[in-house]
Amino acid sequence: MRDPFDYFGGVLGIALGIVFAVIFYRIGEIDYEKGYITALASIAVSLAFCFAMKMGALGVIIGQVLLYGVLWIYNAQRDAR
Repeated sequence: MRDPFDYFGGVLGIALGIVFAVIFYRIGEIDYEKGYITALASIAVSLAFCFAMKMGALGVIIGQVLLYGVLWIYNAQRDAR
């Protein structure tokens, strides 16, 4: 029998992926003037962590924190040049 929480985690992962895509779109518009690039990166991370790695909603949150860290490091190095 299928676990009902498995479905809930997938739906919650999709909802969180959409929310984070909007947030990263706004961040991209402010920092890079190309919000669609960061939004696509956010969607790719959400899909990878939620479905490919089967981590669910918690995986989406972890992936988005990692993506934010990567962008933060990129901006720090870009500003140092």
